[in-house]
Amino acid sequence: MPSPGKIEKKTHKYRGKRSMGYGRVGKHRGKGARGGTGKSGHHKGKWSLTIKLAKEGIMVYGRHGFHPVVRKEVKTINLYDLDALSAGKQEIDLTALGIGKLLGKGKITHPVKVHVSAASAKAVEMVKQAGGEVITAENA
Repeated sequence: MPSPGKIEKKTHKYRGKRSMGYGRVGKHRGKGARGGTGKSGHHKGKWSLTIKLAKEGIMVYGRHGFHPVVRKEVKTINLYDLDALSAGKQEIDLTALGIGKLLGKGKITHPVKVHVSAASAKAVEMVKQAGGEVITAENA
């Protein structure tokens, strides 16, 4: 095996050769010399590769795959807000106010009958403890 100093590197080999073995001056410059970087050229110079990959089920460009459904946000209200909102009332309709769900944070101090689309188990329990009732879409 030759010693490391004896092996000539390509860059040293072409010192003084203006084109470094790549033909006319400027032929080895730019992205084109690297075959088009990334996904560029898949509809042009790399079209045969695109067709080959498509036959194997690999889509190179375009929209494909699973796109999740965007869920709409439900307006919620906690028990401490409900307590302030329903002060002096025996019955309150939260669906008419645009509120979709009753949550169980806080306390309710007086009995109240609540109409709502959905409610957490804790919220239903707390309203019942106060002597009230929760009427949801499921048990209506």
